[in-house]
Amino acid sequence: MKKIKVFFIVLLTCSTLFTVLPAQSQNINTDSLQNALRKLKADSATIFATMLTGFKMPNKNIEAKFLIYNWGVEQSQKINCPAGVALGYRIIGLLHRDLLNSDEAVINLHKAIAVAEKNKLYKYQAQALDGLAGVYKSRKAYDKAIEYEKQAIAVQENNTKDILGLGSLYFNLGTFYYYTISNPSTADYEYVLTYFRKAVKIAEAAKDTISLVQIINGTSNIYTELGRYDTAELYLNKTEQLISKLKMQRLYNNFYLNKGRLFQSKKEYAKAIEAFNTGLLLIKKDNDKGLESSYYGRLSKSYAELGDTISAYKYFKLYDEALFVVNNEEKLRTTALIDGQFQKEKKDREIARLNNDQKIKQLELEKQEAVIAGNFLEAKRKEDQIKLLSQEKELQDLELVQQEQILAKNQLQATTDSQQIQLGKQAGVLQEKQISNQKRTRNYLIGGLALLGLLAFILYRNITAKKKAYTQLQYKSEQIKEQALQLSKQAKQIAQFQSQMNPHFVYNALHNIQGLVLIDEKNKANSQIQSLAQLMRKTFANADKDDIPLEEEINYLNKYIEFEKTAFGNNLNFEVTVTKDAEGTQIPPMMIQPFIENAIKHAELKKVQNPYIKVLIEIENNLLAINITDNGTGIKKDIAETDKLSHSLSVIKSRLDLLFKGRADVNNQPVFSVKTMPELAEGTIVKFYLPLNYAY
Repeated sequence: MKKIKVFFIVLLTCSTLFTVLPAQSQNINTDSLQNALRKLKADSATIFATMLTGFKMPNKNIEAKFLIYNWGVEQSQKINCPAGVALGYRIIGLLHRDLLNSDEAVINLHKAIAVAEKNKLYKYQAQALDGLAGVYKSRKAYDKAIEYEKQAIAVQENNTKDILGLGSLYFNLGTFYYYTISNPSTADYEYVLTYFRKAVKIAEAAKDTISLVQIINGTSNIYTELGRYDTAELYLNKTEQLISKLKMQRLYNNFYLNKGRLFQSKKEYAKAIEAFNTGLLLIKKDNDKGLESSYYGRLSKSYAELGDTISAYKYFKLYDEALFVVNNEEKLRTTALIDGQFQKEKKDREIARLNNDQKIKQLELEKQEAVIAGNFLEAKRKEDQIKLLSQEKELQDLELVQQEQILAKNQLQATTDSQQIQLGKQAGVLQEKQISNQKRTRNYLIGGLALLGLLAFILYRNITAKKKAYTQLQYKSEQIKEQALQLSKQAKQIAQFQSQMNPHFVYNALHNIQGLVLIDEKNKANSQIQSLAQLMRKTFANADKDDIPLEEEINYLNKYIEFEKTAFGNNLNFEVTVTKDAEGTQIPPMMIQPFIENAIKHAELKKVQNPYIKVLIEIENNLLAINITDNGTGIKKDIAETDKLSHSLSVIKSRLDLLFKGRADVNNQPVFSVKTMPELAEGTIVKFYLPLNYAY
């Protein structure tokens, strides 16, 4: 009865959602989907049924998927359903992994692991660890992938009687070891096969036939590479038997690719071509361009080995086109999501700016009322608030300008991509003409010198067209480079301007000093004014410098902490540690101070016992690594404070983007990362890298 009830809940939920979901070939209206989600009853069965609906959506509806799984996490937290929270975070992490956004993928998967471990949901914990291993595999950080896959296996083996899926974990572990092989040897492959054999035994014991097909199919490839063709063929035959029993046509997609590879390795190219063509007929129904490109590449190689250069070139062209589609679909999907987030942030900023205008008008009225009433102290306070809000408005205007420039840069990139696609199509047309000319040459050479003259004319025309296309490409390329250079200069100017001392700090400092004056703490006020003057003088002195000595930056930080300690009653422990090899380096000015200010302003250090901020500066892989740790309550503030925090982090990210020429990762590590609660037990850890630059 319970299963029947769950089935009807799933059916009802799906029917409710699919009233707003169009056919799979169309995009989903996210506003309609959001309205439908609001109407759903938030119980565990409905939440899981809704997330199942999201799982069945095509990948191109990525925004709708994020909407559903974020809703699932939020509702699961409200009704205290940790399984829903863990599942939602895991799938959100996997979606970010598919978008190549590995930092967000790691953060969400760690959240899933933490929730599952705390609530002893070992199956969910193992799945999230497996997903995390997959993220590091996509980064080609195979040692980390192996580490997390082993953790997943340990959780699954030691804490649950459910061994379903354990075979896949062992198979993944063997695959990760396979990727670490740089100079293949029989011993290396045998080590991989050890895990594959374990995977086979577990999958057989669990009667997990789908995993068994995947594992045996992959095992056949290893034996093919070892040259043990008879054993490879035995495994392929067993794979085919299992697939025929399951009657799942899509499982043949990889089977025929591996079968063709075996015949190709045995130099039986006619059989290989037959297998590849059979597989192609099947996968075209699924529109899997990635797998399709693999088939085309193998067919091209087989025809080349047979000496059929025309067919080899034909399939190579199809391979190239399919790969081009895969790469651009991934890029467009990622760009669309980022652009949507950017537009939302821009809209929020504009709303905040309008609210500021309204507040300023209200304060003007209150100021006039205070003057009329003779309350000049209140009028002065209102005037100060108006000035502060006016400064905030100027800052918001500057942020809006920056966002417009970022949007213009994205539009320029889109134009560049479009031009590349058009040039790719032109190249395809030229290639088609070349193939046509080759056929004419082969068929009409016997026709004599007259046909040779015609062929020469055609070749001349093609060469002229190529030169013209190449000239156009060079011209467009120079235009794009010039535009990119201008945008880079603008971005650098904005980054330098915004990296100066945070205006909010100046305004807050002045208000604090005003407060000291009003309560007649003249000595403290005078000391604070002197400290503020020193800080501002140093800030403006370094504003135009690309780099300053590390020692000078540390002295600046110590002065800034002395100024801020007044609010803590000197109860703030601040430590800076510089390793021996990092001494004598230079860094861009004001790269560390924003994070110290964020820790003080946003981490609520006043509320914790023995507050501290620790900075570690060291050398890692020929880069300067900056680590900033505090024991505050983490980054989890209201919307207004989060916007301020995001802005300061955005400025630093922009500067790092310029320093590393747009690369998000160096040495398989993110250029910039933030870890906070609940991922950490307490506080926040910020880590970023800078190019190594010694003063000498």
